[in-house]
Amino acid sequence: MRHASVGLIGFGNLGRALRRLLIPFAPTIRVYDPWLPDSLLREHDVLPATLEETLAASQFLFVLATVTGESEHLLGPAELDTVPAGARLILVSRAAVVDYDALLDRVRDGRFLAGVDVWPDEPVPADCPGGPPARSGPGPG
Repeated sequence: MRHASVGLIGFGNLGRALRRLLIPFAPTIRVYDPWLPDSLLREHDVLPATLEETLAASQFLFVLATVTGESEHLLGPAELDTVPAGARLILVSRAAVVDYDALLDRVRDGRFLAGVDVWPDEPVPADCPGGPPARSGPGPG
């Protein structure tokens, strides 16, 4: 991650905490958060950017936005297609921010890698594509 181009979609508490962890790696951090003024983002030494700029320029893309009427499926097929090939997308906010099927399609096609901490349905059904691996053998107890 040293000197990497990092994008943050959302700059609330999670984004600010993550920024502090990234600083030792000297990345370029672009932030898309339409609810915050650019001046506030600059005070945190990040580059205010459009969604398109953030997606297209990020080797590592962290999706941290909360779900609102405006942000539900914020990242649909067209937006996911602007993420650079070989990038890493980390989804840690709410699954509804991303068109989950479109995300899985791009990961399955090898376009980029994704780390997912949230799913559309939780607990995750055993047959969910891209969900946690099924357990084998007897469970605890």
